Amino acid sequence: MNAETKVAGAALDLRPFFGGARRAGGAGEMARLNPADGQTGHALPLCSQADVDVAVQTARTAWD
Repeated sequence: MNAETKVAGAALDLRPFFGGARRAGGAGEMARLNPADGQTGHALPLCSQADVDVAVQTARTAWD
């Protein structure tokens, strides 16, 4: 599964949202593991340091 998938007919977009847009995580993906049954679920995008820097700068600009 990827960051954009459908669950029960509804779109589920797990990509990080900052700067007014959804963005692909710059550090790949991590599979979510259900601890109850060991099944993997949706892949969760991981943000890189550059993604965090952009998000912080965007928040600072919005705050000022």
